[in-house]
Amino acid sequence: MIPAAGGVVLLCIQVANYSYGKCGTHFEACFTTAGNSIYSILIALWTTLMCESWKRKESLLANKWLVRDYNSVALERKDYRAALTIDPDLKTAWRRVYGANMGAAIYLGVPISIFFAICVIGVAVANRYLNEFFVSKAAN
Repeated sequence: MIPAAGGVVLLCIQVANYSYGKCGTHFEACFTTAGNSIYSILIALWTTLMCESWKRKESLLANKWLVRDYNSVALERKDYRAALTIDPDLKTAWRRVYGANMGAAIYLGVPISIFFAICVIGVAVANRYLNEFFVSKAAN
């Protein structure tokens, strides 16, 4: 959320500059500024720092809970069922696990995927119309 706020502020500044004609008549001139380069460098640094911070926190928690390189033999849970299958090429048996809530996860995932697809398409369409609006405004 922190870097996204900076990106929204930068975008608002660029749109305001274009709206008030501070960039001339070229639409791309407002959005290809040094601010974009600085913002991208800051995002790269922030991402690196967040990943390294997470690795450090993960390591501290693993040491605190004494689970570093921990391998346990897990028992099968009763709420899962598996089908025993024999691979014809390798002549070995393997199990495919079917979760009890697998259908619910699929039914929940489909509407969420459709929602995000509609959001992406909506942003693309809005971008197209806003681009035409600003280009026609600049031409006048």
